[in-house]
Amino acid sequence: MNQRLLNKMREVASAIFDKKTHPHRCFVCSGAFYKGRLIAVEFNKSKSHTLNSWNLRENENGSFIKAGTCSETSLFVHLRNKTNIPFSKIEIVNVRINREDKFVNSKPCSACSKLFTHFPFKSLHYTDDLGEFRLYEATKN
Repeated sequence: MNQRLLNKMREVASAIFDKKTHPHRCFVCSGAFYKGRLIAVEFNKSKSHTLNSWNLRENENGSFIKAGTCSETSLFVHLRNKTNIPFSKIEIVNVRINREDKFVNSKPCSACSKLFTHFPFKSLHYTDDLGEFRLYEATKN
């Protein structure tokens, strides 16, 4: 994937992110590119989804609760329901913006990693702790 498309995703995420309306401590945005065009954008949501039931989070009481829906899961559902493009031809870009407007680590969680092993995309790029893009290497368990 070329640097121009990666930077385009940074611009899109920055334009969408609004601290007042987004209640999470950080904003994760995923974009799908097909033939060099942005075809879908999704972000993390507080509402849970059945696909994300593997992703449990421990709260302050020590009990486990379902986490909100990851941006990757939302994007997968969007692509599955709205397009007929094979996943193997789609490139995914993840970016994460913290409350200080810095790009930080947006590597997929374990639940999304499992999703990608069953439905492999052409490639997945994510931002690391320094805000640089890295290519995600899926490992089969």
